[in-house]
Amino acid sequence: PSRLVLQSPSDPGRVVVQTVVGGEVSAQVTEGLHWSSSNSQVAEQREGLIIPRGNGTARLTVDHGGRTAEVEVTV
Repeated sequence: PSRLVLQSPSDPGRVVVQTVVGGEVSAQVTEGLHWSSSNSQVAEQREGLIIPRGNGTARLTVDHGGRTAEVEVTV
């Protein structure tokens, strides 16, 4: 998703990263991902989960082999 809303710090979420080849989803990616958060006081990624830390909005970015995707997280 491009946006994820989490209700509280005890409500983690999950974002699935997939590769797309020829316009079709080809595989789920679980290794070699590099995550960053625009505000780790609001949300961060850990062990496959999006962990809410506090109220607000953060943009999480994932990089895999030079390709990036972003998701906006609101807590």
